[in-house]
Amino acid sequence: MQTDIKTLHFMLELLAKCEDSQTKTLHNRILKALDEAMLCARSRFTCKQIKTLLKAHTNTEILGPNQAFVFLVKHRNRVLPETLRAKKQHLIHTFLGANFPEKKHLLEASLQAFEQALSPVEEKMYGLLRLYLSSLDEAVELFVLFDTSREASFEGMSTYVASVHEGLIEDIFYKEERVLVEEGLGKMGLVLSGVYYQHLYM
Repeated sequence: MQTDIKTLHFMLELLAKCEDSQTKTLHNRILKALDEAMLCARSRFTCKQIKTLLKAHTNTEILGPNQAFVFLVKHRNRVLPETLRAKKQHLIHTFLGANFPEKKHLLEASLQAFEQALSPVEEKMYGLLRLYLSSLDEAVELFVLFDTSREASFEGMSTYVASVHEGLIEDIFYKEERVLVEEGLGKMGLVLSGVYYQHLYM
């Protein structure tokens, strides 16, 4: 497990530090929050040094952030249980139904039917909400993966999620949009934390 964690750490730092990383801002926020939660300390290694360390550590040459991102996705999918993913997906559908009540019935048919029925204005907001939810979901999953001993309290996880939430609201939404979504997304973050905690810690 320690080998996996060290590799995970290097991959996350690559995404947070490399200038050509398309998710640099997000992964910087996640790394900072993990550091504050004392789960993953930020190193002083440069991107070039991290790539060298990864090659020595895993015998795999990482050319750039895209490979690091694919690694993180595969690792998350491999480690986390399918039952948790199903529960999470149901939660997200419930959240979308609450925010788009006139289209709620379409979600029962399929997500594709729901997406195709959105107006241009709704589609824009939907895209922003999906970006927020996928980013927060990744942040929570990385918290769980780094907390290998499963010793974190729910309060600790909630504090971490609140820290990431504040950054995502600032990064994704315009100032006038934030007042419309901040409270609801904050509650969603706490509920999502509860789902993970119930499945993996209790």
